[in-house]
Amino acid sequence: MDPWDALDALYRLGTLPQIQGLDFVCIDPAVDVRNVTSRLAVQFMLSFLSGRANRR
Repeated sequence: MDPWDALDALYRLGTLPQIQGLDFVCIDPAVDVRNVTSRLAVQFMLSFLSGRANRR
């Protein structure tokens, strides 16, 4: 799964009323080269929250 697919999947999961939360694991900024993993995790979180904000 590439990051674009994950962003789309997390947005769609955020729109579902059955999904109440999200958990990120294995993010260690101390060993992250140029903060790539941390920035991607933030994008994932924002995508999920955007979906949650757009629930019907």
